[in-house]
Formats: sequence, C-alpha cells, structure tokens
Amino acid sequence: MLLASVVGVAAQESKPASSFFENMSRSDYNRVYVGYNPMKINWQDNDTENFKHCPLSNSINIGYLHGSNILKSLPLYIEYGAMFQCSFGKYNSKTGGSTKIYSTNTANMYSVNVPVNLSLRLGFKSNKIGILPYAGLNLRYNITGKIKKFTGAVVSHGPSAVGGSRTRTYRLFDSSDNESAMGDKALNRFQVGINAGLGFTFSEFYVGVGYTGDIMKIANNADSDYVGSLGFVNISLGLSF
Repeated sequence: MLLASVVGVAAQESKPASSFFENMSRSDYNRVYVGYNPMKINWQDNDTENFKHCPLSNSINIGYLHGSNILKSLPLYIEYGAMFQCSFGKYNSKTGGSTKIYSTNTANMYSVNVPVNLSLRLGFKSNKIGILPYAGLNLRYNITGKIKKFTGAVVSHGPSAVGGSRTRTYRLFDSSDNESAMGDKALNRFQVGINAGLGFTFSEFYVGVGYTGDIMKIANNADSDYVGSLGFVNISLGLSF
C-alpha cells in the first residue's frame, strides 16, 4: 500500500507543468473604438513661435482594428486597421499699450492612420479579462487642413476706442506662392511613426492607452527653423468582438 502511494505521487510529480499560455484564446478578434489624443509637434527650434503658427494640440479619432493570431502555440497577434483622426488647436495672444493687438490662430487637420502592431493577448479568468501590450508602426496620411488667422487692433483715444480686424485662412499643406498657401511653413502629408501601448479588455469592453511618435518629420524646413515631429497620446474606449 505504501509503495503504491509513493509510485502514485511520483507519477503525478513527473507530469509536465501546464503552460502559462495553454488556456488563453487564440481566436482572431475585431475592435471598434473612439479615442482622445493630446498631441504636440516637437519643434527643433523656436518652440513657442512655431506653435503660434501651427497650434495643433488635441485630436479625436474613430477606428477599427483586426487582430490575427500568427503563432498557434502563443496568443501572439498582428493587429492592423484604420483610424480617422480630427486634430485641432488654438493660440491666442495680446500685445501693446494704448494700441492693443489681438491675434488668434486656429488650426484643423484631418488624417487617416494605418496602425500595424504586434500584440500579446494575455487572458485571465477564462479569458474574460485580457491584457494586451503592443508595439509597431503607424502610417499616417494627412488629407487636408487649414489655419485661420484672426488679427484685431484696438486703439484707445481717451475714453473712446476704435479698431479693426482681419481674418485670413491658409491651406496647411500648400507650399505654393498662392496668398492662401502656407508656403515654406507648409506641413508634409505623409509620416511613418512608431506605436507602443497597453490595452485591457473586460468581456467585450476595451480601454487602452498608448503613444504614437513620428519618425518622419511633419515639418522639415531647416532654412526657416521650422522642423518638427508630431507625437500624440491615444486614450481609447471600444468594443471587441
């Protein structure tokens, strides 16, 4: 009896330990999401002055992503999809004494992003809870954009004041000599960037935070000290299915 018990325990201990990934899902998934993106063009020089010319500081987005398992022994996925992004920002300034100059620059930009990421889909509690770290590339094409520049002046004459204003709109990606073009301060339409972040799933609900930083410059006019790369944080909420 004792010998049988020892043999039984030894047999149990000789069985290989279960893999950490054994019960994690390998099925493909889809995700739709919306997001908010604090953003900044990291200027090489003249940060304040260049931000005044192009005050992009926030964006919102809506996107779709598909995850495809690429290694059946691991919950390793390649993620790819498309995201439409609307970026905007404003810069206000006031100068002068008896003559006050008010200016407001308002920027808007519309872009399509194509993320291609490698993701590890870690599942817990029978895959009802998921942790998804990811890293990869982002391809962005800027479709269109404008900057509206308002300038107003108020001249004080004792108890009274007179003034005037002017508003002009410039095409953000037009480098021509046209009076409505940005000229040498035009931005580039296409950028390649890198993605990294972490997502969480709770049943079908998704929440994630990540960062996208451009490798290619969005502004690259060294002669005018107008060189910068765009980066943004992506805070997203979505549904997985």
